[in-house]
Amino acid sequence: MGECEPPYNIEEWIPHFFDLIAVGVEECMHLPELETRINGVIGSDYVSITEKVGSTRREVGFHGYIALIVLLFCLFSMQLFVKIDLIQCGLIPFHDITTKSLALGANLVITRAGNKGGVHIRCPLNVNSWNDSLSDNTHIDFICCHLASDQNGVSKLEKRNADAVALVDAFVKSDDSGIVFLMGDLNYRITMDPETCLQHIHNFVGLHNKESQAALLDNDQLLPSLSMGVSFPGFQELDLPSFAPTYKKYKGDLGNPGDYSDLTRVANSYEWRMKGDNTQRTPSYTDRILVRTDSVPDARVFVYQYDAVRRIGDSDHFPVAGAVLLRMGPSAQKCPIPKMVPFRSTPHNQLIPAVDSATALSNISRCLFFRFCVNSRGKLRPISESDVSTLLRFFSFSLIRSNTVLLREGDTSNASLMVLVRGSIQCVNEAYEIGVMQKGDWLGGEAILQEACYYSAIALTDCVALTLSDHALKQMQTTAPLLAMSLKRLLKGQSITALLSILDGLISDFDQNAVSTFLPFVRRRSLCFAHSSKPCARTAGKCWLRLEPIWRQRFT
Repeated sequence: MGECEPPYNIEEWIPHFFDLIAVGVEECMHLPELETRINGVIGSDYVSITEKVGSTRREVGFHGYIALIVLLFCLFSMQLFVKIDLIQCGLIPFHDITTKSLALGANLVITRAGNKGGVHIRCPLNVNSWNDSLSDNTHIDFICCHLASDQNGVSKLEKRNADAVALVDAFVKSDDSGIVFLMGDLNYRITMDPETCLQHIHNFVGLHNKESQAALLDNDQLLPSLSMGVSFPGFQELDLPSFAPTYKKYKGDLGNPGDYSDLTRVANSYEWRMKGDNTQRTPSYTDRILVRTDSVPDARVFVYQYDAVRRIGDSDHFPVAGAVLLRMGPSAQKCPIPKMVPFRSTPHNQLIPAVDSATALSNISRCLFFRFCVNSRGKLRPISESDVSTLLRFFSFSLIRSNTVLLREGDTSNASLMVLVRGSIQCVNEAYEIGVMQKGDWLGGEAILQEACYYSAIALTDCVALTLSDHALKQMQTTAPLLAMSLKRLLKGQSITALLSILDGLISDFDQNAVSTFLPFVRRRSLCFAHSSKPCARTAGKCWLRLEPIWRQRFT
């Protein structure tokens, strides 16, 4: 909320006709006033539960001519409104609702104490009376969080990813059976210069240019981090953002560019030039809504709205709102989907359905990581069922939208080990078209090996994958060190990076016979990068080598 007062037109943001309404705010200095205004909008049909972390106190101490001002903000809070009908019918036991909070990033030196972190509210569902297929411990969770921002032009991406995993570990256990909605100022940025970004915003929102929308999403930090499981493992976004970046705009009317058709007005609405120095800030999609459904395979989430609310302009962020229909149980997919008032339409998006671990394992059973273990002498042995169960505990599901750029050359920190359960992913680099990965194939792992990533990966379809991040491997090394070491040994000799190293050596020696033997064919082509409107200059006219994934057949 940028420390501003709650808006008077809050009904533009918060409706009153849903069964559950969760409101997450950050940098809120006027929480009681916000609660009062929300209650005035939604009426008496709801009861509320509030959890917050932080404070609004200001302490000023005088020591001669030196003053230290410590500002402790009410940084983020969540207010959950539950329709009384749901309590009276027994579906949501009101007295069993629980709350948690976690503060991160305390630093008194920079005058803000614990100004990052998150809050959590869990609503248990009493499902025994109406659905036998769901667990007795089924619940709906809501998380609101505020992650680290970039400072003085220095990226805090790795800090954000680490804090995202810490928040999920603190609030949601891997064996929980529930649906989790997560919202907040996640602070993930668009990695392009501000002028180019502003031009794409104008083209996309003002002129409805899909290529500019794709360019913004291709350079968004959150999408590849989610896809590779290094941030908020198991979560996916309600939909790809179809609105303009929400941060950082000027407060008030100056921050509203109208219909985005005027490039000058768009540029003047964002505060992209930093005050006091030459640093520039690129407009970004910092405010997002995510959901995790993998622990309830029969759940379906239908998205009716995912948009920025531009009519509320008091803060330096535009608020974001999402409207969804949640169905759980065996018939969740079969029942007709109704129109939702006031949208009067069917959902424009359905989340990528999750799969349970047993189904995932049956689809990837031929993958070498779930078939073999390398012992301390370097010999292969078949992996046992108990070892497979142990391994699966450390993998998380990733649900990936078509055309998402998962990895870029040099993007090593995101290069988790990924095993495809469903869908297809293309891997390329500047010299080779490595191939298309299908169900049971794997890629990545450079982050685990602490090696450079020399290729890019692009989702050709909606995908479901199991991912193992560097963070998860470190946890595995504590509880299952032999399996962790075996996995690293398999990766070391089988990774795409290792294959490319062999190929580079062959080509540098001009051993055409060896190259011809190793590769199915060589062809010249000009390959467009994902969403590119024209071939990249660096690819035009180069000789591309297509590699079949024969290195995966060594242990079959």
